[in-house]
Amino acid sequence: MKPGSLLALIALPLAMAACGPQPPSGSDIDPADLQPSGTVEIDQRTAALVVGGSGGTGVLYYQGQSYPFEIGGVGFGGIGYTELQATGEVYNLYALEDFEGTYGQARIGLTAGTGEGQQWLQNTSGVYLELRTQTSGLALNAGLDGMIVSFPD
Repeated sequence: MKPGSLLALIALPLAMAACGPQPPSGSDIDPADLQPSGTVEIDQRTAALVVGGSGGTGVLYYQGQSYPFEIGGVGFGGIGYTELQATGEVYNLYALEDFEGTYGQARIGLTAGTGEGQQWLQNTSGVYLELRTQTSGLALNAGLDGMIVSFPD
């Protein structure tokens, strides 16, 4: 990899973070149209060597109740280990069962040491998560992730 390519790979996520919260890329959603529904807390760990896996737990706070959930996931195109803690808002959740499912986002970036960020995820039911994240570890990512959310049996 050319030195300029590595610098661009590191600088892109920093430039994107400086722009502040944005709706998911490629989306026709106006942030003013999103209906706040609740909040979430997430604790997730990811390990990758080209193909990676992740697991974690979280809590959804919705309509005055708390609902623990589990996270599983797969990714492609990374190497390393990271830990992520996130808090954020849930939008467009009108029924509890719509929270479960696969959330996805495109990603490209480098995590080294600790870092803060913001990301948007959307599931197939139209539920959006706007997350403020804290990460630690060392990983190089350049692929597509999927996060599978389910309530324990």
